Amino acid sequence: MKLVFHNKRILLLTAIMIFAISAITVLSFIVLYKNNIEIIYNRLTDIVTREKIAISILSDSVFENEEQLIKYLYAVRENDLTLGIAGELLFAKMSGDSIEYLISKNNTEFKRFKIAKNFSEPTPIMKSFEGETGTIKAKDYTGIPVYAAYSYVPKQKIGIVAKIPVSEIRGPLQRSMHLILLLSSLVIILAVWGFIRITNPLMYELLDHKNKLQVKNEEYYSLIEELKQSNQELKLSKEDLVKNQYTIQSQNEEYASINEEYHALNKELSQANHELSRSYAKTARSEKIFTDMVDNSDSLIYMMNLDGVFINLNNKTANVIGYSKDEIIGKKREDLMPEEAAKQHFENDQRILKTLQNEIFEETLRNEHTTLFFNTTKFPLINPNGELYGIAGISTDITEKKLNELELIKSERTIKLFIQHAPAAIAMFDTQMRYIACSNRFIKDYHLPTHNLIGKSHYEIFPEITDELKTLHNRCLQGEILKNSEDKFVRENGDVDWVKWEIHPWYESENEIGGILFFSEVITQQKQAELRIRESERKFRFLFENNPLPMWTFDIHEYVYKGHTP
Repeated sequence: MKLVFHNKRILLLTAIMIFAISAITVLSFIVLYKNNIEIIYNRLTDIVTREKIAISILSDSVFENEEQLIKYLYAVRENDLTLGIAGELLFAKMSGDSIEYLISKNNTEFKRFKIAKNFSEPTPIMKSFEGETGTIKAKDYTGIPVYAAYSYVPKQKIGIVAKIPVSEIRGPLQRSMHLILLLSSLVIILAVWGFIRITNPLMYELLDHKNKLQVKNEEYYSLIEELKQSNQELKLSKEDLVKNQYTIQSQNEEYASINEEYHALNKELSQANHELSRSYAKTARSEKIFTDMVDNSDSLIYMMNLDGVFINLNNKTANVIGYSKDEIIGKKREDLMPEEAAKQHFENDQRILKTLQNEIFEETLRNEHTTLFFNTTKFPLINPNGELYGIAGISTDITEKKLNELELIKSERTIKLFIQHAPAAIAMFDTQMRYIACSNRFIKDYHLPTHNLIGKSHYEIFPEITDELKTLHNRCLQGEILKNSEDKFVRENGDVDWVKWEIHPWYESENEIGGILFFSEVITQQKQAELRIRESERKFRFLFENNPLPMWTFDIHEYVYKGHTP
């Protein structure tokens, strides 16, 4: 098809329009892409922040080890599509010259593996081990470019990374942009082609008519002049009409293209909003599970801002303080607790805000009935931007344990005082035969130095103790009660003591032996007197039996003869 100049100009304008629309489309998608990346980074930062808070709160009071905690966190996120199809949530720890990963591929398969930590460029997990919290576009441990957010839990020394492959974000947007550009170009080309098909015959007809009029110019000069003028007017009118039609057509095409682009973008945004709503709903369910777990915990869990005002707490905390949660939130400790307890808690909070480290304190709180004792773990609250905004605490009630310890200390003091001043020789040993307590009589009977024996080994004080006696001590530590009414004890210097003793095990709990109680009496003098009497009787019998004169003995009580000489 041969085109006139007018149609060539249309083609030029068409090319310019295609270029302009393509440029606008590309710029729109660049802005959309950047906004989408910002949303992705915010989403990933929310994930690692939530996991960091969960690990800090749950690691000491709920789970036995880190692996159980991380498995639980993956279980909570089992149906969470926040990370898309190929995204991953990683937990890792430094292990010598390598990094130990604890990951769950798509939240379905839990595994543990190690890789070397020498990388030519920073990876998200290496950034987390620097103690930072932030976002990064880099290659992950598999070498794939990813968008990632990272954080670090100082106490547990765990790095957290949430990541999504770049290809999963960029691919759909690029395909959509190419499709829209192609469709827009096709619509413009088809519209121009249709316009040319309609107007080109008319233009040829007008030119042919003009040529015929010019051939008859000499004969019909005046008429031709008229016709020329009329033709000129008609031509101008036609050009105006064409221009108006072209303007209207161009505007319609532009409006159609923009409208089509708007509908396509609106559809994509609707799909994105739907996915985001589903993600928020799942996140809300996870948060509800976490909130229920915290509210039903036997530990006191609370959060305060930098001014010492309660911003959140669980039911256990409200019950112990004695007010409802609504009455407590927004108030300081001084408004709710006795002055002495509030001062103690405030000083501990200030220490955390100064060091920015997790610490454990023993705190007290007195209510109208009694004094409660708590083992409290406190840690700073830091937002994704690294800004400190408060402090959190997890308090476990140890009142019963503390009272038992105080009662045990009191009981031990009483027992030690009783043993020290007992009139008998008593000594108390632990399972290693170290002195816990001994009576003054014990020190005196065994001629021991008056300086303190507590903590020293019984075998160090009496190195002459035989293996046989040590065996008896071990039997007593197994639960036997042993005694000996007359035991010969040879001292290190060669002296001989005769000892009457009895040993009993003592118990720390119902089935746990804490050591030995040793009761003794030195009967050396009685034994020596007994030996002298036996020797005297032997001599008397010898003289009695070998006397040449008649002799006899008579029992005046029984009136019988007991003995006589031959």
